Amino acid sequence: LVVNPATRQWVRLPQPPCAGLEDFADDMCLAFDPTVSPHYEVLLLPKVPHKLGSMTVFTEESEWPPSWYTIRVFSSRTWTWEERVLVRRGEAAGAIADMQSPRAREPEHRYTVYWKGELYVHCQNDSIMRITLSNGEYEVIKPPTSMDEFTEFYIGKSKKGLYCALIYKDRSYRLQVWLLSELRGKMEWGLKIDTSLVPVVAMFSWLSHEENSGPWILHGGNYDGDGKKVIVEDKCEWDFNNGILLEARDGDECDFVSGVLMFM
Repeated sequence: LVVNPATRQWVRLPQPPCAGLEDFADDMCLAFDPTVSPHYEVLLLPKVPHKLGSMTVFTEESEWPPSWYTIRVFSSRTWTWEERVLVRRGEAAGAIADMQSPRAREPEHRYTVYWKGELYVHCQNDSIMRITLSNGEYEVIKPPTSMDEFTEFYIGKSKKGLYCALIYKDRSYRLQVWLLSELRGKMEWGLKIDTSLVPVVAMFSWLSHEENSGPWILHGGNYDGDGKKVIVEDKCEWDFNNGILLEARDGDECDFVSGVLMFM
């Protein structure tokens, strides 16, 4: 299914053709920008399994993603699935074994961003695959910094481009936000925010959830209650220069955290 919550519309896609990588499941990625076109594409990208089957041509030492491989793509323009070849520029994200490590992400913890004709996919080893849909080329972008098992990794976009948010869930409990920029043909990360989340955690008692029980509010984006488009200025963009951040003192640590902190 492809669902648009804003317009309350949904469609069921036809069954995709069989893939050549029987041992590999697929991550479904949506390329859609309603400000450019009402049409969209759905890409099925193979995901490395926890254990390779006996029939696969890959080994744990094999590069992943490969230098080139075939994926299945659905187009809303033609309402059909087709096969496309992706060709890599530069180095691989790693080996098959890297995608099977304890640090590798399950699908519910990984995100996809479509921005200006390119699809950014959060890979299993926390690298990012940037796919240029116009020519079928892709490149691998390394994460902005090293991470351990206590670090959560998210990607998102704003008017300035692709952002990466890191939540360090160790005793320091910090938030970092990085912006990806292309300088002289090279992709580079720039640190925009590095702050402690301890003051935020301290506001919510793990013994009582009363302070967390407030109502949700509907950000009325661009549609009214009947699904009709309404021109409303979007003021939800975060101001990294003037945004309000809770004060944190050097050396603040968090002894215990209960619950989940994540981006939606």
